[in-house]
Amino acid sequence: MKDDSSFGTKAETLLYFREKLTKACICDSVVFSVDQWQGSRQVCLNRIAEKFSTVKVIIRSSAAEEDSTENTMAGYFLSVPNIPGSGPEQLVTAIEQVITSYARIDSFDPFRCQVLVQPMVADVSMSGVIFTRELNTGSPYYVVNYDDESGKTDSITSGNSAPNKTLIIYRNALDRLKSSRIRRLIEAVQEIEECSRLDTLD
Repeated sequence: MKDDSSFGTKAETLLYFREKLTKACICDSVVFSVDQWQGSRQVCLNRIAEKFSTVKVIIRSSAAEEDSTENTMAGYFLSVPNIPGSGPEQLVTAIEQVITSYARIDSFDPFRCQVLVQPMVADVSMSGVIFTRELNTGSPYYVVNYDDESGKTDSITSGNSAPNKTLIIYRNALDRLKSSRIRRLIEAVQEIEECSRLDTLD
């Protein structure tokens, strides 16, 4: 089962799935390329203010090299959280920091490297990463690495020392799941597998 037509940059992939998923919610976003930022900075700032003027946002990377069917590069580029959506000076600084982090790649392309702006998620009950196959063997297990204690959104992906729990679930034993929130998580992931026609995801 393989079909990578649904995957582009991080931002493009999220936009693709936003209209297709019924069991998960993908946040609103503002997306622009580095080239667009360099050529029309004020236009980009206006778009952010128009959508997120009353909330704080996170400025995220969306490079052509990350979150593809070949690479994830999780945590490789910078994300800058808790920036006021109506604070132009802070936005400029954060966006420039994210763009500067692209200097780590040799194939930097200002047309394909993007900036992804999303609202900060509040009242986080659980965050983490789920793999739809066991990483070392490809065996049919869902592997959930999660933090349900710190309230942070990046404690797992950043690799810091925050609480880290791992749950391994055999694909053919999903009916034995007792946790309702994990069951809902797996159902959402299965919908993504169905939409993407891929069963090797993280």
